[in-house]
Amino acid sequence: MTVVFAWICAGVAAVATLGAAYFFDRSAEEGIERARHEAAAANERAAALERDATAARLQIAQAQARALEAQAELAKYKAPRSLSVTQRDELAKALAPFRKHMNVGVSSQDQEALDFAEQIAGAAIAAGWTIQRTVWDDHLRVSGVEIHAITEGITEEDRTAGLAVATSLQKSGFRVTQRDRQDIGNPTFHIYLIVGRKPT
Repeated sequence: MTVVFAWICAGVAAVATLGAAYFFDRSAEEGIERARHEAAAANERAAALERDATAARLQIAQAQARALEAQAELAKYKAPRSLSVTQRDELAKALAPFRKHMNVGVSSQDQEALDFAEQIAGAAIAAGWTIQRTVWDDHLRVSGVEIHAITEGITEEDRTAGLAVATSLQKSGFRVTQRDRQDIGNPTFHIYLIVGRKPT
């Protein structure tokens, strides 16, 4: 009887051991599965953070590029108008076939306008033109550059020459307005180039 009881106790112990082992195995598997889920969730969060960081870096780069563009535009706005060597040579080349008389003036005592007008005059002189320099009253209120053609006694060649001046300056990126005028201040000059303040 004692032996049978001992075997029963041993069996119960074995079953209990197996049950405990199964329970711990299940717990371990569940723990591993939870850890895998948590790891996957952590990886997804990390990937999302990386995507956000990449988007933020892109936005920062775009903002910096816009800032550089704005700085370049501001520098261009502040810079005085001037003809580069290439622009001056192109203007002289465009005017060379005509060798006309032109009055080059400014609409105010603005130093930037005076300097720019002198550069244009220099290119025209290099092309063989005769230049007269004039400072006009402020009441003209010229902005940019204006080419005035005196219509009284003007020839088609004079008009073509004035157009060549305007076209060459426009190609160089300067704003040029062309106007016809009836009055004539000097019969020698049918082409008047007036440089006003730099357009804002």
